[in-house]
Amino acid sequence: PSVQVSNPVENSSTNSIARQPSLMNMNSGGSLMFVGLRFCFSGVEKEQQRMFQDAVQRHAGKVISTIDDLRDQLQILKEERERGENEGLSSQREDSRVIVLSHPHMYRREKFLISLACPNDTLMLHPQWLIDCVKSNKQVHHSPYLLPSGSSLVRPFAHLPSDSRERPQVLQKSLRVVDLTSKSALDWGAIVELAGATLVVPTQEQLDSIGAGDTCVNGIDIAIADPEPSKWGKELTKRQATPLVSRQGGAFSVVTVEWLTQSLVAGVQLQPAESNLFSLDTKVEDIYFVSKANAVPVRYTIDDVVQYNTEVLPCLGRIVNFTHGGRLAKVLHVTERPCSLAPESQTTTTDPSVVHEGTDLVRKELEACPEGRCTIIAASKLLCKVLVLPRAEYPKLQYTGKENHIYCASAQWEKQENYRERGFHDKYLCAPRDDGGVGDDDADHHFVMTQGDW
Repeated sequence: PSVQVSNPVENSSTNSIARQPSLMNMNSGGSLMFVGLRFCFSGVEKEQQRMFQDAVQRHAGKVISTIDDLRDQLQILKEERERGENEGLSSQREDSRVIVLSHPHMYRREKFLISLACPNDTLMLHPQWLIDCVKSNKQVHHSPYLLPSGSSLVRPFAHLPSDSRERPQVLQKSLRVVDLTSKSALDWGAIVELAGATLVVPTQEQLDSIGAGDTCVNGIDIAIADPEPSKWGKELTKRQATPLVSRQGGAFSVVTVEWLTQSLVAGVQLQPAESNLFSLDTKVEDIYFVSKANAVPVRYTIDDVVQYNTEVLPCLGRIVNFTHGGRLAKVLHVTERPCSLAPESQTTTTDPSVVHEGTDLVRKELEACPEGRCTIIAASKLLCKVLVLPRAEYPKLQYTGKENHIYCASAQWEKQENYRERGFHDKYLCAPRDDGGVGDDDADHHFVMTQGDW
């Protein structure tokens, strides 16, 4: 199988779209092109964001600036949508989704997570969409500019979201969650509610039950806590050491915020025991490393696909774990030849095996490294996170450029990872959704997952 292979990407915090001539004309002219549309920006550099906001307002659009305003607007849209569904008017409502412009690797920022929690009320696009709209002086179709949801622990590749406006909520409404985080600046409780679950304000009796290590807490299914000692850290760590008990009503579980993040990225409600990264017993320094080499800090997490530096040339690999207090990373080789998304004009073919004249890319075959080959490197040698898309989804993207770090999987790679994709599909996508309300007590409470799963 052939793929496009580029030279090693530049390690620069400057986004290449800032150098496009079209950005120089972002504020020229005006129209009603964006009338009635609301825009929000996440992870966009300040200078770019200023130009983008001016362009939106010049063309009659509105800008949502703060996280609080974004949460409030999405809560209003959620209530209106649910009211319309109850009245049987869901198919008649206008497309009032908030347009969130961001970059593919910003999926751990709060605005990005909030947007993932509201798949029916947000439209997450690459900023190139706005540039092309202004350049064409009309709204271009948004499908080729959709953002991948991020890198997931339970799926080998990143995926483009469905363009449907009728997608299921990420979390089940019957799931009762309590937010016990205290050190995080993010409002995880608000994200839980936007994602569809029921946020519970714990009583003192429930908190005492959690601290006592009870395997069943009446009225609560999951507690989210900081992945390090906090107000309830020690008690919750003791509780986590107690084996989970499967029961028809659903066992009580304590998880880190990583469980919620990964559920949002995967677009489904993951099981609490899906990964040891969800356990409070896992040390923070063994979970992730934060690089501050660039203007925007980057968080590298176990199972992320990364580009990293070696003595010969940059390579692609999947992080296995961190050691020595997060200073060293064990990386499983994926390939030693980074393959990147190549710029293609709209008039050319989208076949990823074809390389056009005039590009700086050449046609080469992907050379997969021997299976199981790992290396230990300094975490500071990690250059960037990359997203790997399946070959069927790769050609759909319109935005290109080395700064996006989006890779196309080879046929061999897809074949090797097929069992993970198939397992995720059978386990989550084919499972019936629980659309019922919140149970009055544990005897009436149930999940779609089997007793053995819980």
